[in-house]
Amino acid sequence: MTAPEHASSPKRSPMTVLKTVFWVALVGFLSWDWLASPTVDLRNEPPVIAAGSGKAPTGGHCSMAK
Repeated sequence: MTAPEHASSPKRSPMTVLKTVFWVALVGFLSWDWLASPTVDLRNEPPVIAAGSGKAPTGGHCSMAK
């Protein structure tokens, strides 16, 4: 009579391991970025479209510079 094989850890394909490492790294990076970044002051953000607001536009496209 032979001893039964132990199913301690099933074999995983390299792609499964790679996907798991990718998602763990991505979630870890986003968590670190969320905790390390300063909060965004929404009241100090520039308007998305400043047309007609009386504010001079800043920046612009590089081809517009002469």
